[in-house]
Amino acid sequence: MTPLSKLRKINALIVSLVCVFIFASCVNEDNQLGLDLVKTSGGMDILQAPDGIVRLNSAVFKTDSLETAQNDNFVLGSYKDSQFGEIRTSIYTSLGLEDNSGFDFANIGEIDSAVLCLAYSQLGSFRKDTAIKTDNMTITVSMLKEEIDSTKKYAFDNIPTDIEIFSGVVLSDPLHGVVLQGDTSERVPHLRMTLKSDFVDKLQKGTYENQSDFTNDFKGIKISAKSSNDSYLAGVNMKSDNSGIFVYYHDNAGNRGTYMINFTQNGRRFMHVDKNYTGSSLAALGNASANDTLKTQTYIYLATMGVAEATINLMDLEKWYSQDSVKGAALNRAELILPVADINTATYLFPKRINTFRKQGDKYYYLDDELAGKNWLGNTYDASINAYRLDVTSYLQSYLKGTYEDCIIYLVPDGRISSGARVVLNGMESSNPPKLNIIYSHPATD
Repeated sequence: MTPLSKLRKINALIVSLVCVFIFASCVNEDNQLGLDLVKTSGGMDILQAPDGIVRLNSAVFKTDSLETAQNDNFVLGSYKDSQFGEIRTSIYTSLGLEDNSGFDFANIGEIDSAVLCLAYSQLGSFRKDTAIKTDNMTITVSMLKEEIDSTKKYAFDNIPTDIEIFSGVVLSDPLHGVVLQGDTSERVPHLRMTLKSDFVDKLQKGTYENQSDFTNDFKGIKISAKSSNDSYLAGVNMKSDNSGIFVYYHDNAGNRGTYMINFTQNGRRFMHVDKNYTGSSLAALGNASANDTLKTQTYIYLATMGVAEATINLMDLEKWYSQDSVKGAALNRAELILPVADINTATYLFPKRINTFRKQGDKYYYLDDELAGKNWLGNTYDASINAYRLDVTSYLQSYLKGTYEDCIIYLVPDGRISSGARVVLNGMESSNPPKLNIIYSHPATD
């Protein structure tokens, strides 16, 4: 057989085996597809990289520079657990006139009330006890002293506040709509807060020809919340038609009307996150409040809102690939299996998926395998093996070709700033550590 014919045969076999994959001994192989399809005939060997040949090294890091500006979905409340510590969130947002046109509040009649509404996002809520669907939250709303400029975009940013225009306990219930007094129609589920007279009186005096005039008087608001027992986060959608400040008024003839002050879509808003690692497992790794990176080999910690993300360094991959028995082989499949640790609280809501990134300079980029149409696993949690399965095939192929300088994968939980998802994974010193499974092929040497 000529070398060209042999190469064509190899390529054909690689295509036919595109769905073949094998897992390490800790995984129940009866649940995996294609195991009986692996053949070594036809001038090709289909092999798996042995355990331990490609070593993994992990580290936990915090993303204090997490950008939260301009997002549609945020979370509001507080949450605390023994693994990750405590978080409390606040939302800063600018306010806009309806239809971006001027409005004469001084001459519409009498303003009866101004009600701040926050529609729930698809998340609904994130709860420590998943059996509890509602929770009382202490919410505070304050006016801002300064406009939100373009530099205010990170989770650690703050803006000075002025007068407090709401403070009270509000029931969060994402499952049921709201029926207003005297109105038989049910509004979509939302948080609802009647603002103090300070806000109404200031609004009543205003005549605004444009948005700029309005922003001079109303620079924005800050919304803060603390849930009972620090165990609840409400997901809110800032872009919803049901989110904003609804102004109810009547004229001298008794006619009633409603005007909506919205959260400007082209304005500024961001979510602030306060973190306290005291007494948590993260704090036990070192000074989590001061250090950006914490080395760990026992567990891998992942939590949204910049609390904890992680890296996996695929040590010795190039060394393994340079072996005479492997060199020049085609990588058919490469999969990271990340087992969930048994120290997770049973009621944790795990991230639906784990996103994978590479870093180039100071910027992060999705791995090629994350792009639409290429990811064969979805990087999702597999309950049958209690682990996440991550496709890294294209990334490893590119690294071995010299496209990238390193082979470090950044792990980020899904819902980065729009949920409270968190999970602890096994590290390399666990009895059931992460695995890198590589299925590769090369011409048979017989």
